[in-house]
Amino acid sequence: MIEFIGKDHRLTIEERELYIPEIEQFRVGSHVYLQTCNRVELYRGDGLTEESLVRHLFRVVSGLESAMIGESHIQGQVKRAYGEAIEQNHISAGLHRLFQGALRCGKRVRTETGISEGAVSHSHAAVIALKKHFKPARNAEVLIVGVNELTERIVRFLGHGENHYNITLCNRTAEKARLLADQTGAGQIAFGSLKNEVSHYDAIVSATSSPEILIEESWFEDLPVPVLIDLAVPRDIDPRLGDRTALYNVTDLESIVAASLKRRSEEQVLAEQIVNEEVKMFIDTYQQGEQ
Repeated sequence: MIEFIGKDHRLTIEERELYIPEIEQFRVGSHVYLQTCNRVELYRGDGLTEESLVRHLFRVVSGLESAMIGESHIQGQVKRAYGEAIEQNHISAGLHRLFQGALRCGKRVRTETGISEGAVSHSHAAVIALKKHFKPARNAEVLIVGVNELTERIVRFLGHGENHYNITLCNRTAEKARLLADQTGAGQIAFGSLKNEVSHYDAIVSATSSPEILIEESWFEDLPVPVLIDLAVPRDIDPRLGDRTALYNVTDLESIVAASLKRRSEEQVLAEQIVNEEVKMFIDTYQQGEQ
């Protein structure tokens, strides 16, 4: 039997942070582990898969379980989690079938509906938040901590240089930051100098996989605090800094773009129909032989 345990955006950030260490103890045997800023999920085992579990994963990969319905990056995150399970040699035949079916379903939803057209992701929302505080012509100094798919999109959305934003990158692995800096014209600082550099910026965006607070309140004693955007779960930025400046976390960013999601209701109906078709096809094709 394939089993599922997990939590998503329906819990608070604080609750999700506490749940991450709890789920680690179950990461044994055949499993696929999915962790994003909005969900922590573990799929494990082999053989029969209950329809409710199949439907859940198919909806997740289609963007129908996201806080921002239709967000386009969850499919890549699921594909990456599945790929990591294959690389690490802890995936069963049943999990293979389940995730291949889910990715096929997600692809259909995105090619046959417009649910992701104009979709707003967390990276889009971070840019919207920054532009509320800084007009491009001001050439605001923006520090981005953590180089990954999410922050790379922010760099490209913001632009760099004249009439845009002056962007500086900081990453624990310097080579990764250097490659993106070379591609985009952004600056770079060493990760070890982060504490001494943070007060030099108008805004800081942080999205790392650090298991604990990375940017501490004590760093800004008697210093101005920039606008802060924390895209990490667990959080990178001490939440107490929100008493001194604008501090956005993933939940705040989702609220910023909630209004735009209403326009996707018709496409959501079509997406639900596709999910229903794919779930039935999966159950009819694979589950009969597992009875």
